[in-house]
Amino acid sequence: MIGRLARLGPEKRRALAAAVWWLARARAWHARHSAAESFARLQAGGGAVRAAGSAPAPAVMRWALEAAGKRVPWRADCVVQALAAKFWLERAGVESAFRLGVQRVGGGLEAHAWLEVGGEAVSGGRPSGALARFAGAGPGGVPGAGSGGAVGAAAGGAEGAAAGAPSGPAAAGAADGPAGGAAED
Repeated sequence: MIGRLARLGPEKRRALAAAVWWLARARAWHARHSAAESFARLQAGGGAVRAAGSAPAPAVMRWALEAAGKRVPWRADCVVQALAAKFWLERAGVESAFRLGVQRVGGGLEAHAWLEVGGEAVSGGRPSGALARFAGAGPGGVPGAGSGGAVGAAAGGAEGAAAGAPSGPAAAGAADGPAGGAAED
């Protein structure tokens, strides 16, 4: 592992170290807040804009969060990775959009959360083409944001969001089809 780390270029080494920091911060934040608060935080605007430039390219950020998320000794699922990306991007003054998707798996539904910058995923890997992606209908791109919609359904966690989000008025017409790419949470 040390050899692989040494072979990384300086940008990826910095991004990997930053990803571990932001994942730790996100996990600690997520542990102290409810799922509904986490989803609301992901939807929130960035606040004061700082000088841009301290965030890596979207592909590098996505790689760093995935690589670090697989190796840290705490849970770093798609929601924690999205929170880490949100905190990291806010610090750099970069606007992002929260996305939530669901897909049928066997007899149930599976949910996935990710963050995008300029339409490119920066957390949560590349969303699977099988995901029904919620279109940007509210702040941060979540249908019904601010009115209970998907956030209200998400109170039970990502699985609760999947179970509640596809039905009801907030989801009517919200799925805009496949998100493209292939990844797993």
